[in-house]
Amino acid sequence: MVLLVMSVLLTLGLSAVSRSVTDIKISQQTQESARAFWTAQAGLEKALLAQGTAGGEIDGVTYEVTKTQLGGSADFVFSEGVGVGENFVYWLVDHDSDGNIGTNFYSRDKLTVYWGNYWGNSADSPAPALVATLIYKDIVGNFRSRKFAFDPSVRSPATNFSSPDSGIGHSVGENIFAYKATISGLPSLPGYGEPYFVNIRMIYNTIPQILGIQTEESGFVQGYCYESTAKVAVSNIVRKLRECRTWPKTPGIFDYLLFSGGDLNQ
Repeated sequence: MVLLVMSVLLTLGLSAVSRSVTDIKISQQTQESARAFWTAQAGLEKALLAQGTAGGEIDGVTYEVTKTQLGGSADFVFSEGVGVGENFVYWLVDHDSDGNIGTNFYSRDKLTVYWGNYWGNSADSPAPALVATLIYKDIVGNFRSRKFAFDPSVRSPATNFSSPDSGIGHSVGENIFAYKATISGLPSLPGYGEPYFVNIRMIYNTIPQILGIQTEESGFVQGYCYESTAKVAVSNIVRKLRECRTWPKTPGIFDYLLFSGGDLNQ
């Protein structure tokens, strides 16, 4: 009986000790994970401020921030996604390293837009429609706008939007999209005007949607992405943060303005 009681007490004691050790370990890992997160955040802020890379150590947590360009090729994918009520500006003119508009314009008359999350054999429901607003300067120097709208769902007769290209599962590189459409008639040929950007927004979507754009020549850089990695030396806990900064864009209210003359007027 004495041995039985001692065995039970020993089991309960070891269980309590084991739980306490586990709780302490979890608490330490949570604390170190938080330290790694905030160090990665600090490194990211430092890199964004300097618009470059960064690296260093803060209280035993090392961090490194890398900088990669967003776009710059014929196949462009914004994998971070365009959220509900957000818009994405795809520039058809180059920029310098400070984000100032350059003088080299897109010289083809069309591009292809891909959108919509595609999982396995189906797309998100409800299907998102896409509205693209082209801002360009005509041959006499006036700023003008032109709209393109596509709706892949049964709403199309009611919205009177154009239908996207037929088929399901359109790919750009390793990314698969639910829908694609061609925007043609861009005033980009010599003597026909200068295209500045296409402002893209999705409607009817309830979750962020990935966006892809395919051009007929090498596209321009759209900004830069920064990825910050922080590692705790004693536990090897790693946290990563990523943020993409595109070139400055016009406010969303511009979608509802008319452009005329040599200036931007309502």
